[in-house]
Amino acid sequence: MREIRVLMCGSDPSAAKGGMVSVIQNELNFKDWREVRLRFLATHRTGGKLYKSLYFAVAFIKFIFSVCFWHPDLVHLHISERGSFYRKAFLVRTCRFFHVPVILHHHGAEFDDFYKKMKPDRRAYVRKILEMADLNLVLSGHLIADMKAKAPAARLQVLHNGVAVCPCNPYTGDETILLFLGRLGQRKGIYDLLEVLKSIDRELAP
Repeated sequence: MREIRVLMCGSDPSAAKGGMVSVIQNELNFKDWREVRLRFLATHRTGGKLYKSLYFAVAFIKFIFSVCFWHPDLVHLHISERGSFYRKAFLVRTCRFFHVPVILHHHGAEFDDFYKKMKPDRRAYVRKILEMADLNLVLSGHLIADMKAKAPAARLQVLHNGVAVCPCNPYTGDETILLFLGRLGQRKGIYDLLEVLKSIDRELAP
């Protein structure tokens, strides 16, 4: 069977933090792609607007070379809101020009707020890009309706974030330590977790 060449683009995992780069890193570290050959191209690094613009300009040249000479069967774009959306929108249009299938893998927790603040012409552009992609991957089922409201003709599918797991479950039921991984804030659910713990353990209640 001929290998499937996938060109994946997103933020540089060595210079950024967050859910998107964690997913990218997990995919890059996965050792069992079998018939898939994965190539990663960083299109964004943290910095000022000028630096990010220049970085993307150089990355776009590399992107064109990869499309023209490596000939990927699929382009997989990790996308968020604001600048990330516009950068990936440019790449989506480029893929369409070269007739390369493209997937948008959505990670933007604030994408809905970003969209609501747009003027009608910008919203129409968002709809066009979402519907132009061959597939939009979202992280949970409730996001399907949100995306459909923005782009009725967009092709959507849920793909939960994958994580590396131990070959065997070390849990014994005797542990007393709870580990929370994530930014401390309302959106990450840490306060909800504390309320739940308080409701099931009287010793935690005030």
